[in-house]
Amino acid sequence: INSNSHGMRDLEGRNANVGIGLFPTFAMFNHSCAPNCVFAFSPSRRCMEVRAIEDVDARDGGTELCVSYID
Repeated sequence: INSNSHGMRDLEGRNANVGIGLFPTFAMFNHSCAPNCVFAFSPSRRCMEVRAIEDVDARDGGTELCVSYID
């Protein structure tokens, strides 16, 4: 839980963590100090998403998708 949990935020009200979620697939993303993706919680769909924050190349094996483990 300490390594792979993500805070679930109440964006419609007090903008605070209201719980945690465990997402095993997201645990497979590698860290980068210059990430090309971010984790985002979608309150309307009640799910966690990975969003690209820059262009990524999907040709010939593509670009590794990385996130930052810290804020």
